[in-house]
Amino acid sequence: MDSIDFQIESLGFIELNEFLTTNEKNIYLKMAKNDNWINHQSTVTDKKSTLHFMPCKYKDFERVALMKMEPNAIQDWHTDGNRTTVLIYPLSDNYVPGETRGGKYHGPALIDVTKEHAVFNNNHLRINFQIGFNERIEKVWDLLQN
Repeated sequence: MDSIDFQIESLGFIELNEFLTTNEKNIYLKMAKNDNWINHQSTVTDKKSTLHFMPCKYKDFERVALMKMEPNAIQDWHTDGNRTTVLIYPLSDNYVPGETRGGKYHGPALIDVTKEHAVFNNNHLRINFQIGFNERIEKVWDLLQN
């Protein structure tokens, strides 16, 4: 089993190298100051969550958004109902890592959201950039390599 397969199987995520430029990060952080956030509603419970999303653009990817969590918010253990894999890229300072049952992911990461994951935010605003995929994490990893 190679390193990537091991990370996927045991951790449920693959940590990635940073790929956004400083300018791109600054553009997204400026965009995050707008008030047009959409409060996420659970596809399982139909209740509003602690997550807020703002659709945006990045290259030719289709499901791109900024995500915001208020200080001290908790997105408890869950699986996603409308995507299989998500690429998460931290943008804000004092960014608390997300967690899977296998460990914590720091920095940009590709996450298998069919497995349980959670965020227990600290006392800072948490903002990230996300790209959602309906393909399994192995297929998305291969796509990103090309």
